[in-house]
Amino acid sequence: MKHILVGVVCSLLFACLGIVDSYGQTVSAGEVDSTFKPSGTFWGQFFGDISVKVHADSLGQSNAANGRGNSEYSTYQKAFANEQIRRVYLGYTYNISKNFTTQWLAAYEEGTGVGGGNLTLDFGNERSFYMKLANIQWKNIFPNATLIFGAQATPAFVPSSETQWGYRSIEKTITDKYGIIKSADLGLGLSGSFDDAHNFGYDILYADGSGQKLETDRYKKVYADLWSYFMEKKIYVQLYGDINRVAGEVPSKDATILKLYVAYTTVPLTVGFEGFMYNTTNGIVDTVVATKTPETHDIKTIGLSFFATAQIIPNSLNAFARYDMFNPTGGLPFTGVIYANASTPLGFIGSGAALSTKENFFVVGLDYTPYKNVHIMPNVWYNSYSSQPVGNYSKLVGSTALNSDFELVPRLTVFYKF
Repeated sequence: MKHILVGVVCSLLFACLGIVDSYGQTVSAGEVDSTFKPSGTFWGQFFGDISVKVHADSLGQSNAANGRGNSEYSTYQKAFANEQIRRVYLGYTYNISKNFTTQWLAAYEEGTGVGGGNLTLDFGNERSFYMKLANIQWKNIFPNATLIFGAQATPAFVPSSETQWGYRSIEKTITDKYGIIKSADLGLGLSGSFDDAHNFGYDILYADGSGQKLETDRYKKVYADLWSYFMEKKIYVQLYGDINRVAGEVPSKDATILKLYVAYTTVPLTVGFEGFMYNTTNGIVDTVVATKTPETHDIKTIGLSFFATAQIIPNSLNAFARYDMFNPTGGLPFTGVIYANASTPLGFIGSGAALSTKENFFVVGLDYTPYKNVHIMPNVWYNSYSSQPVGNYSKLVGSTALNSDFELVPRLTVFYKF
């Protein structure tokens, strides 16, 4: 898979760079198109909540560091009331010419810093901005294609499930929520459609794989997808995959993702499904000292997400609901336990090596729009946990699942954009 993706990316990008004035170039180099006037637009968005955590996971109640959650509420104790700004965006898009556009975005995104949560605070624990997007786009480099260089949105969910779900202000899509795929990365991307009606298209991105952070290794990540519309654009289908070497050579760790997204959109109802499998080869080492040589095991992570949005009163009141299922090990046992002998553990290696915690997430709410682009959304956020010891660890503590528990957070979310 890796060689196929890399080969496709290199072939397409070199083909693009080899095209010189073959399409859409009506003005010679150095000349100015008098019919075009450069222009720019500021844009932005804001969302935040008033919330209270009415129930907390028992494993994290006495010590938040032991909690099983992966969300912005994981470290909050029961009865914690909070006024929170979860996102502030300030962006600028400047059209240099008919075929060249640049995009900038400064972002503040609040979270716990745990798992998929962002933490954009400075050393004084004050809110701060970071650079999320900064790129230049060459439109129509060949028919219906745009070449993008710089920090840009990845093709995983931003142009597909996040847009059609439509409620990023309520919760991230499932791969974003659990930190499986980044929303933006730095690299060279190609996006386009195979037809003039834009019913069938593709995205390819060759990037650092480090998201908004500085690159710290020599490995790259390849993102690719194919998408299509059917039934007069009522049905949208996306098949997505990426591959990235995340660590070492012996044994190497290659992370691959396959994702299917399908949505049906009409007025007044939209329903969607998103499912992914995330595989890390040699993801964890099983070392049993004095009994056998180290072994490596692949980690398979599986997630499913279903959502529905409905218009109740046009331009005034909508309803939304979503359910996610997340299984970090796909039901496959692994150990991750270091033994002094056959029965005495010394400790663990790898994150979550001894426990497999399945999560079920549910959110439901209303979206009241008193004025265009201003949304007031009462909603209820729920996340449950069910942990099971795995591998040799289960032989020590028994195979009985640990207590299941949940987090429950009623919220009033406010969102606006301009």
